[in-house]
Amino acid sequence: MKSDRGIDRRLFKFCSNRTFHLDKPLRAMLVPFVIVGALLLAGCGKLSLNQLLGAQEPGVLSINPKKALIPASGFLDISGSGGFKPYTYENKTLKGTLDTATGKYVAPTSGELSGVTENIEIEVTDSLGSTVSAILTVFKPLILSPTSTTVKTGDSVNFSARGGVPSPNYDFYVNNVLEGSSPADWTYTFSLDGTFSVEAVDSLANRSVATITVLAFGGDLAIAVEQNYVPQGGSITVEAINPVGTHTFSIEPPGVGSFNDPNAITTTYNAPRIETVVTIVVEDSSSQTAAATVHVLSYVPDPLSLSPSSSIVDLGNSRTLMASGGFTPYTFWLEGDGMLTPHNLDSDKVFYHAPYYETTAWVWVEDAIGNKAKSMVNVNQG
Repeated sequence: MKSDRGIDRRLFKFCSNRTFHLDKPLRAMLVPFVIVGALLLAGCGKLSLNQLLGAQEPGVLSINPKKALIPASGFLDISGSGGFKPYTYENKTLKGTLDTATGKYVAPTSGELSGVTENIEIEVTDSLGSTVSAILTVFKPLILSPTSTTVKTGDSVNFSARGGVPSPNYDFYVNNVLEGSSPADWTYTFSLDGTFSVEAVDSLANRSVATITVLAFGGDLAIAVEQNYVPQGGSITVEAINPVGTHTFSIEPPGVGSFNDPNAITTTYNAPRIETVVTIVVEDSSSQTAAATVHVLSYVPDPLSLSPSSSIVDLGNSRTLMASGGFTPYTFWLEGDGMLTPHNLDSDKVFYHAPYYETTAWVWVEDAIGNKAKSMVNVNQG
């Protein structure tokens, strides 16, 4: 049946239906459907044959990631696949900033969040009007302090966690073993020497990591520093471990800062009001020496973080992760299956490439002074 303009009304009826889906596309059988579909859609001005054949991933439109956790001010690359290119992206929640052409999203700041967390909906639309959404949970960054310190065997360290989403407690892990829970502060006694990773974990699996160096009591002379950086004009505590007889603290280069008492077992180093790097040295009466490097900073940056801190990736897909805070340059590595490749332009970003089977992996980042953070990636069937 023809209309006044000579167009088959059945064709017009088909064209007015904007979207259709192939739930289980069979690539070997698509070619005849593609050709017929292109001819029909070309008749109503929706899509050219060239556009349809140029669709790199025909099939149901999807978005990657579907869900993700990112800290306030964090970064995430969102991408569409399937359907018909080009894609456009829309920030339905209107918080944070989104590049509508590329899907690059920057989360709102902590002060812009309406609560401890906020869900952000990002929608992708293909050239035929099909849509699908991702839900991003933005949270105030979880911070564990101290981020690093040196103690001796038998010493206790008081850790403080804040931010993230406790429910109502944070879980505390030492070398991946759950050791306790607390709503904020938690104390742990180190009975063995070595290097220990302490993590605070909230209810959304966000993690903040501290590195603790424990020196053997009764061993060689060593020096323990409260942390390996200090703001200009600030102070940190230093301690002599296992000195023989008397001992003295000194600074290299000389005169760059001072000690409250250079001969005390535990004393305070007072930093100068200039940005520099100093070496704190202790020497005992048997001529043993030990040293520690301390960075004197013009400002203390935000804690090191890696975003998204937790995400779901489809089998064989990739995810971009971005480090922020801490001290550049960054070093990335992978714990678990998959592969990491560097970003060609941005040294604060890295690509995680998922394997073609389900698994959980951890992407780690370490900054220039040894602070660490990590992100959990769950690889699932889409």
